[in-house]
This record gives sequence, C-alpha cells and structure tokens, in this order.
Amino acid sequence: MELPEFYRLMGTVDLVEPPKHVLEGILMHRLERCTHSRKVHKRVRRSFDISFEGHQYAPLRASGEAYIFHILRGAFDIIEIMYEFELSDFEWLVNFILHDVVEDAPEAGRSRFLTHANIVMRMGFETAQEVSYLSKRTVFGTKRENYIPDLLGCGYWRPQGAKFIDRTDNMRTLSAMSREKQLAKIRETEGFALPLRDAMFRNLYEESEKGRIPPHKLHLPQTLYTRLMRVVANEKLRLARES
Repeated sequence: MELPEFYRLMGTVDLVEPPKHVLEGILMHRLERCTHSRKVHKRVRRSFDISFEGHQYAPLRASGEAYIFHILRGAFDIIEIMYEFELSDFEWLVNFILHDVVEDAPEAGRSRFLTHANIVMRMGFETAQEVSYLSKRTVFGTKRENYIPDLLGCGYWRPQGAKFIDRTDNMRTLSAMSREKQLAKIRETEGFALPLRDAMFRNLYEESEKGRIPPHKLHLPQTLYTRLMRVVANEKLRLARES
C-alpha cells in the first residue's frame, strides 16, 4: 500500500504510540476481504498480538513512526495480493507479521530465545522455523553471516515472499535514511531480488508438481519482484533528482 493511502486510512491514529485494539481491528477488517474463516482470523490475530507486544517498546523507525506500522502496511499488501490471486495460504501473512520479532527482541527489552519459544508455543514449530529464515541473527544473538544464501536455499516460499514484502515497504520509507544508507540499501536490494524471485519460483513449482497449489500461483514471484523493482526505480530517480 502506498504511503499516502495508508496514512489516510490511519486517520487520527497516533503514529508513535498507536492503540493496539484499533490497529488490530483495522487489520481484521481488511482480512475479511479474503476470508471469513474464524480459524484464520484467530491465527492472524494471535500473530499480530505477538508482533505488537514484541515491538511495543522498540525504538521508532527512521521515518518517525512506531515499527508496527511497517507490519501493518506489509500485511495490507499481502491481503491485497492474496485477494487478487485468489490465494488461501494465510501462513504467508503470518510469516510476514512475525518476520522481525525475534531479531528485534532486545531493542524492546526482550530475549530472542524466549521470543522464539513463544512463537513455537503459540504458532507452532513449522511457523517458527520459517520465520527464523527472516532473521539476521540466531535466537542466541549471533549474526548469521549467510542470511541471504540461507533464505534463498531454505525450501520455503512463504518467508521468501515475506522478504519481498518487507523490502518493498522499506524502500517506500527509504528517504528517511542518510543518502549513503539509501544507496547501500538499493545496491543490496538489486543484488538479491532476482535470485530471490527464482528461488521462490522453484519452491512454488515443486509444490505445484505435488498438487498442493494451483498453477496460477506460479506468477506470484514475478509479481512481487516487479512491484519491488518499480519502487527501487522510483527511489533511484528521486535520488538522482536530489543530487
């Protein structure tokens, strides 16, 4: 979701200390567009609870807003895409909502290990395993030197799709960073985006061969790649005009 549209939707919601029940209500209302399943709503609501609690006391983003708005924008993007593609695998949405909660736990005064354990207990081991591929640090805090290669080779399309959504929204708020960091983020994005698209396609293709997903879902990686690179191109043009 583009930033102007998102902020219009938020209306008078406090961008620094937003009330959880308001954001959760907005998210669940959007989710109604894709599904009325009580089971799905309960699972998405639970993942949002974990994410909100995990980021509640974390520092503000460079854009000056609470981190949870990044989660909300990405969730809206996924819901819109799921509606467009007629998808029903909501674990992709759950993966995204939880994608940074373990890595950012210390910033909110929490333990990475206990946060991971909380996800295992409340969301299940498989979800925790998939989400772990989206963290640049292990549950013990050590830096994962092979973060991107591990994500590319993980064999799960959901965290790979979540990474596309994550980076697309990060690119939208890129201007809040220093020029040097903006250029570094653009170079990094251009370096992994195409391999990520191909890795995600391979995983989806394997699932389609086993009859687990409909063939039209195979267009999803290219759609996510195109959306991301369009935002990257716009940011590069903005930087060129500012120089």
